[in-house]
Amino acid sequence: MAWESARNDSSHSALQIDFDMIEFETLIDQLVFDILYNKYRNDSPQFTLLAYCTNCICHDWLNPTYENNLHDISKVCHSWMRKQLKREVAIHNNPGLREESKRLGRNPDWYLPYLQKMNIPYKQSETKPKILWDYIYYNGNEALITSKQFKRSFRNQSRNYTKSDMVNLFNDYDSFINKRFMQPAKDAKDAKSYFEISMDFYHLEIYKRIDFIYGLAKKMTDMNLRAIDRTHFAVQRFNFSVLCPYNKDGLIEFTEKSKYYRPMIFLEKYWQETGQFTHDLFRFLWYKHHFIRAKTLELFYYNYVFSSEDYDEMAIFIHDYYNVLSYHEPNKIWVQNDKHGSQAATMRITNALKINEALFWDSEKRKPVPLT
Repeated sequence: MAWESARNDSSHSALQIDFDMIEFETLIDQLVFDILYNKYRNDSPQFTLLAYCTNCICHDWLNPTYENNLHDISKVCHSWMRKQLKREVAIHNNPGLREESKRLGRNPDWYLPYLQKMNIPYKQSETKPKILWDYIYYNGNEALITSKQFKRSFRNQSRNYTKSDMVNLFNDYDSFINKRFMQPAKDAKDAKSYFEISMDFYHLEIYKRIDFIYGLAKKMTDMNLRAIDRTHFAVQRFNFSVLCPYNKDGLIEFTEKSKYYRPMIFLEKYWQETGQFTHDLFRFLWYKHHFIRAKTLELFYYNYVFSSEDYDEMAIFIHDYYNVLSYHEPNKIWVQNDKHGSQAATMRITNALKINEALFWDSEKRKPVPLT
């Protein structure tokens, strides 16, 4: 397969990559997933903060003492959400984050006022997509590892996290996944619900990478891979400059856009399973796959609009190729093995913490600017 730049100059040569058939099919699956995931994002239902705290995900992970009291559940959820919104607004007030935000495809001049609009009195909040409330909830739920990722709080002034601390964090996360996302995989009669709940899980995984951390930590231990830091290709975020087509007065023109493309979670899983993280050329191949994926998506969205409402077909497709069970279940072994306290299990925990810190590194820029 070859991709050639639309500009005919010596600085943009043809890109040549050889695929084996499994790898090619996995790339196709990843592209189909990207299209379905964008549909999920675009179709996300609108909720006020009050409606979200009363009816949505908050009910699936709270202190058991609140289980039978919807009023208390809503109050606790609302408290977490409001605290998190204040944190995010304060961090985004930091001028040092502006350039980083732009590289992630986020306009800080638009995003900060948007966050401030979300952070208004409980019963007066505007409707916002559920996926945005979910993201705020994952960052703010102090019982989950996802909140510690956002706050970069795996190390504190008194001590580092112990092996036992990390096992408990991962076990708590696994309990949340089992309760919230695993049950629908056993019954796909409600196709739309199955599609949405499956994508809810992948929305969490794309941003928080917990299962990716599980799998990579185990590979590092089993294959004696080198230590991982924030510059390692396996944890870097990908922001490509690609030529994107657009229509100008009936003619096709191209413009170069810098855009953030989400992690390729299915290609990552395939490469982890096949052990290709040890390949000397893997860094090169990794970037080229991301580039091909980016170019293909831009061309697809120029030429097509995905408008299917056939959730039966989508549910079958997700069940066969993107099943949450097949993506998450193998990583539960990582936690279960830690019960034996073996040297390998301890090393997996150490590696998981290093990978997590490489993905969510501490930064002076992220310290909130005091609000006046």
